[in-house]
Amino acid sequence: MFEHQLRFMCEEGYQAIALKDAIALIRSGEPIPEKRLLITFDDGYQNNLTHALPILKKYGFTATIFITTDRCGQMNDWPNQHASIPKLPMLSWDEIKTLDMEGIDIGAHTQSHPNLAEVDLRQAEAEIQGSQKILEDKLGHSVPHFAYPFGKYNDGVKAIVKQTFQGAISTIPGRVNQHSDLYALKRINAAGKIFRVLPLKFLSMGAFGVYLSMKSTLMRVRRFSKN
Repeated sequence: MFEHQLRFMCEEGYQAIALKDAIALIRSGEPIPEKRLLITFDDGYQNNLTHALPILKKYGFTATIFITTDRCGQMNDWPNQHASIPKLPMLSWDEIKTLDMEGIDIGAHTQSHPNLAEVDLRQAEAEIQGSQKILEDKLGHSVPHFAYPFGKYNDGVKAIVKQTFQGAISTIPGRVNQHSDLYALKRINAAGKIFRVLPLKFLSMGAFGVYLSMKSTLMRVRRFSKN
């Protein structure tokens, strides 16, 4: 499925854009050129190296992988893992360094993958900034990007992320443009059910924009009702 998606994007003339470049464009207020593709992976699964990297290289794309630092070399058996995700091995530190050397952007995703909207802000700060420091110490360079575990955050969590990161990824459905919130960047779940039943051509159709808007609104309503 992943190769099918990238092959389609390549044939349609899409080009990869690095997260740092997208953030720089948003900060400048300049429109992001059409047919730009930003690929992200959460958690740091070993198959990002064994399966995804060869396909990315084949079609000339790059990606950002957000690492859950306490789980490196272990399994994805943290609490509240979604039932649809099987038990899988995580990247080791040597494998993360290999991806980094291959030009893959490495981002932070907390230390233990908690729901940041439900923990004390002191714990949230330790998880967020701790994962960044661990990654920077291991890789020997700055790690300026973050993704919220489960896509969950609140104003306090967002303020902590703003202290040391240049941008953060949410799970809010949508496209990124020059007006995007740098600390709640939207994205599209490319493994979602809709991609299994409709051809990829629908990405450029107006109906897809309506679908993203409705899905984003529904997520906000659910979040508000829980708060």
